[in-house]
Amino acid sequence: MANGSIYVVGILRRYLGTSWRTILGYLSTISDPSNLANGASCHAMRFYATADALLALGAQVRIKNNGKMAAAQGNSITTMPVVATVEVGGAAEAQITCAGNGVFVRNNAWAAMTPGDIVFQDPDTLGGITTAPTWNEGDYVQPVGVVYAAQIVLFGNFTFGAYLP
Repeated sequence: MANGSIYVVGILRRYLGTSWRTILGYLSTISDPSNLANGASCHAMRFYATADALLALGAQVRIKNNGKMAAAQGNSITTMPVVATVEVGGAAEAQITCAGNGVFVRNNAWAAMTPGDIVFQDPDTLGGITTAPTWNEGDYVQPVGVVYAAQIVLFGNFTFGAYLP
């Protein structure tokens, strides 16, 4: 299958007279779930959404009751669960790009972390992450990724955690 895919891209490149990078860009589409027709579907690997408030690269987000993406926080079931990681942030009402699964994010503002550690939604920081969570009654425990390198996290496989009543 992979060789067939390379063959098809090669044919497209030859007949369209464009670069490999341009062709591969066409193939790595970003879904827009807000425009789905009845009975249609789209992938959640990368998708556009509307920000409820300012959201930055690497922010962990949830779907708010107004249908917009809002920063998640693990201190209440009402501000969870995390469903995506912000890839391209923006201000309130701006279109942002989110990754639903399998995205590496480097953020030098994060404290250095140990590769292999599990990353959780921080119960104390809106949109934040932690490798050493302190949980209290009423918090929502959700792993959101794994540390790849000191300030690089592989986000994805968003399991929906457990509520601590």
